[in-house]
Amino acid sequence: LYDPAFFPEVGDIPSVGNRWNPDVEKILSLHPDAVILHPLRAGIGKGLGAVQDALESAGITVLNFGCNDFETRPEEVTKLGYLFDKSEEAEEYLDWREDILNSIEEKVEEIPEEDKPRVYFMPSFEDGVYYIYGQYAYIAMTGGRDVFADQPGNYVSVNTEAILELSL
Repeated sequence: LYDPAFFPEVGDIPSVGNRWNPDVEKILSLHPDAVILHPLRAGIGKGLGAVQDALESAGITVLNFGCNDFETRPEEVTKLGYLFDKSEEAEEYLDWREDILNSIEEKVEEIPEEDKPRVYFMPSFEDGVYYIYGQYAYIAMTGGRDVFADQPGNYVSVNTEAILELSL
């Protein structure tokens, strides 16, 4: 679920599954004060509603943070900073992030539209189905042209033929 080479400081922490399939029994055995789950949304985290219900019925506070949505990240980082008494660090991170985003925006503004690369971003592949994010903000923001930007929804499947046509 994670590579301990990247995060050696968490090597002794027991695994309780992953963000899409947490193990409720393992979580309960740790007697947590609170659990952070990905926010419940249509099409994302299909089984998390049942997990949240089970944890809350056991008296555990459930907090919903995605930490991967471009638009909500600043608000979530601010809240997490407050919750963990790390508000100053959260603010430093957000200032750093803003500087980086401004730098990228300045560079991208200089790229002519015809020179921007066409980009296909596939966040996952499950049961023979390819998924895309619809319009993925990071692609345009970093100077690319999202080939599936016209697709509705936030997390949708595309057929193999549509992907193969991209190379033609």
